[in-house]
Amino acid sequence: MSDLICIGFDEEGKKRVKTACDFLLIDQEFYKGSDVLFETEGLAQPRCVLISAVNIEKKEDIVNKVQVIRQVFPETFIVLIAEKKIKPEDAKFVKKSGCNYVILEPDFLYTTRLEYILLQVVCAAYVPVKVSDFKPNTTVDFSVYTIMTLNKKILPVIQAGTVLSDARLAKLSTVSELYVKRNQVDMYTDYVTKNKDLSAKGLANRCRAEFQSVALAHANLVFLLTDQAEAGSFDQGKILLENCQNLAKNLLETLTMLPDPWEVLSQSTFGMIGGTERSIMIAAMAAVASFNTMLGSPEETMLAGLFCDLALLELSPKSLGKLDSAEGRLQLKDEDIAVFKNHPVTSLNRMLENKMQISDSVKNIIVCTHEQADKKGFPKHIMPDKIPPESALILFHEMVDLEFRMKLGAERESYPVVRKRVFDREDAMIRAKTARFSGVVIEKLRKMIAEQSAGQ
Repeated sequence: MSDLICIGFDEEGKKRVKTACDFLLIDQEFYKGSDVLFETEGLAQPRCVLISAVNIEKKEDIVNKVQVIRQVFPETFIVLIAEKKIKPEDAKFVKKSGCNYVILEPDFLYTTRLEYILLQVVCAAYVPVKVSDFKPNTTVDFSVYTIMTLNKKILPVIQAGTVLSDARLAKLSTVSELYVKRNQVDMYTDYVTKNKDLSAKGLANRCRAEFQSVALAHANLVFLLTDQAEAGSFDQGKILLENCQNLAKNLLETLTMLPDPWEVLSQSTFGMIGGTERSIMIAAMAAVASFNTMLGSPEETMLAGLFCDLALLELSPKSLGKLDSAEGRLQLKDEDIAVFKNHPVTSLNRMLENKMQISDSVKNIIVCTHEQADKKGFPKHIMPDKIPPESALILFHEMVDLEFRMKLGAERESYPVVRKRVFDREDAMIRAKTARFSGVVIEKLRKMIAEQSAGQ
């Protein structure tokens, strides 16, 4: 059985799902109704079920569809596609019946929210871990899995509650790939933190675990901010934002102790869309640069970087594959260009609509993350001296990230090499008086890069 099951879709809905799945390399199966699904041989719990309810008027009928799936698949992430005219209170009622996420049909068809959801709950349902994370004579509160090479079946190799003896750890070391469920990543991070390894390797392991916790907290907050059933969930939003801030602060403290943060983060990240899900990587590297250069606030750089690209989820499916390179972004359709150039403001508005408590300085950093010293940035073309240094660092590291990403058929360069090339290009633009960054930012980056190169 596929990891993604789709129920009740018409031809237009099927085409939309297939577009997302082809892009993310996800197998999917379509069923007219749950009764047909349950008659399938070899029935197994999928990672995600999409239910289309666009032609169902009574909320009781929708709830029944959701509850039937939830009873059979207690751990599956259930997404409901609802009609645009569904009442907010009905959406909340449906979600309480066992649904995880409610998306309106127009958002399902014409934005890339579907890709983000599937990336988080299907592609990233399991997080890679290392055998060196585990210590003898300790107990794990979560299960550890491996993926079979031939049939890709996921099997548990350590059950929750297991005491790790030396013999068991030795056997575990023979398994090539280990994973934990992403929804248990906080338990994994707590385990790594409680069983601290003070060596350089142990610090790197703790950083990877903390990064995954931030990634999960970030995804949960993005879900809340975009879920039709969560409109007005201000108290829950406050809790999730505070959790994300605290985890990000812990991650930043660990990152600043590492000689090469990128080497660790690059083993922890994922992202195939090139938009909102890459924010975590860019925010982390920009925050470390803020710490090393003493430009702005590292904590505010991290927080602003996490949410400045939230509105990229409003881009159409036509944008798929174009966000992960500077050249691709130039090929966006007119309607997507308008969304892209206004996304810093739209991202901030999305947070404010949900009454997220962020400081005025973080708000300003978010809306200025694509402003440039040559006044050719967006969305407001503000004066160079009004651009926060934190915004400039986020933009610089987004440029580096765009250029660094693996290209098919191309030999992968090291992060320092790519960063130096991007810096040299921006430095040359200052001499040509076409600078996108201020002289202060360039000089601070020059000093940081030189010091790090000398220390390698």
